[in-house]
Amino acid sequence: MLHHASTRHALSALTLTLLVASAAAGQTPSTSESSSPVVDAAQLPSPPSAPYGAQPWSAPGPAPYASPFFDSPVAPPAEPDFDRWEKRPVAFEGVLSLGSPVGILGFAIDYAPTPIFVLNAGIGVGSGGPQVAVTPRFRIPLGNVVGIGVEGGASGGP
Repeated sequence: MLHHASTRHALSALTLTLLVASAAAGQTPSTSESSSPVVDAAQLPSPPSAPYGAQPWSAPGPAPYASPFFDSPVAPPAEPDFDRWEKRPVAFEGVLSLGSPVGILGFAIDYAPTPIFVLNAGIGVGSGGPQVAVTPRFRIPLGNVVGIGVEGGASGGP
């Protein structure tokens, strides 16, 4: 009995909501709980006319997913340009490290007379005072900006 009463209350609330919505729209509300509103297709609003090729219900502005990342043609990937290693033989480095050859905080310069041989010289401050370091490096370029290498050098300070 309790379940039946709560179901009837829910139906009354649903009917009341429909009555309020239909009264706000200017229609005559119906009092029967069993009746369902029937809408004639002629009463529905017609979609707006759209120019040829336009979507009738779309919002003004760009099409969905319009993006230069998706709509523009994609060029094939460029071949690695190993001339970059030769065109830029000098590099400046700021060093912030624990236990680096130039100490905790330092500055270094890389000079590469060839793409595979690099000289590194730097100065810095370690826990005991100023540090100086010189390091030759053998490097193998793997692309435009990445290379692997092996280095070993000397550093010193007080």
